[in-house]
Amino acid sequence: MRPRRKRKKTFNRFKLVIPIAFVLAVMWVCKSNEADKLSRKLTELERTKKSIIEQHKLLHIELEKYRSIGWIDRCARQNFGMTYDVKKRIVLFDRSKEIRRQNRGLFASLGGFVSGIYKSLIK
Repeated sequence: MRPRRKRKKTFNRFKLVIPIAFVLAVMWVCKSNEADKLSRKLTELERTKKSIIEQHKLLHIELEKYRSIGWIDRCARQNFGMTYDVKKRIVLFDRSKEIRRQNRGLFASLGGFVSGIYKSLIK
């Protein structure tokens, strides 16, 4: 008998390469779609972050406005009628008290004692 011809093994290998390439292509497309979705979500989150930062800045400016003495004064005058008339103010000044130095000598002088009594009587 005649020996059979041996078939080439390349055709069998080619049959194996095509399904592997197809599976890899499908996996690549799925990962590409997932990466695109994550990229869009990241962009949306960055936009949200920027808008929140802008809102924070605006709220901080508004808070500083509400803390200012001028705004509080204007609000008290306009909304509640809390006004004050500068011309009708009465300003009282107290006499400043003199700081008396005590004589730390061994013998107190009679003149210092008499002058202290005289000053206390005048006041």
